[in-house]
Amino acid sequence: TQDNGSVRAWSSGSSYYGGDGLQNLIDPTNQSKVYACSQYGSCGRSTNGGSTVRNFGSTTSARRAWLTPLALDPTTPSVVYYGGNQLNRSTNSAQSFTSISPDLSYGNGGTSGVYGTISAIAVAKTDSRVIYAGTDDGRAWITRNTGSTWPETTARPPSRCATRPAD
Repeated sequence: TQDNGSVRAWSSGSSYYGGDGLQNLIDPTNQSKVYACSQYGSCGRSTNGGSTVRNFGSTTSARRAWLTPLALDPTTPSVVYYGGNQLNRSTNSAQSFTSISPDLSYGNGGTSGVYGTISAIAVAKTDSRVIYAGTDDGRAWITRNTGSTWPETTARPPSRCATRPAD
């Protein structure tokens, strides 16, 4: 919903969070609890279906992408994950966050400071201590202990561009 915020329905007047309306989540155990983000990690939460929205508590990430990913723990939806250059975890429905990872990107952020961030988060359905994180600079990580350790799961991917053989 570019420039139209986050919406609850396609009818007019259903916008509940401003900006570009990027990441949105609904707590599957309580549909009045919703989360919404606009550009560069500006996110809010609501406990009344979006009628009132409060901004998230502070996160520890120094960089945030245009589309900052969120994820809910599938077994405990009050646990919310927020990805900047570090993975942040909230156990109180995004009222406050703590970092559970180091900088998972290559760390330079590019010239604009918005690259080198987490672009995907997934929590295992069978074991919520297992969390996957991917970054926009081609890294993939896994923790099996809710963030105590983060081994990289792949090496940096090869270039996807074809190269011309030497003359």
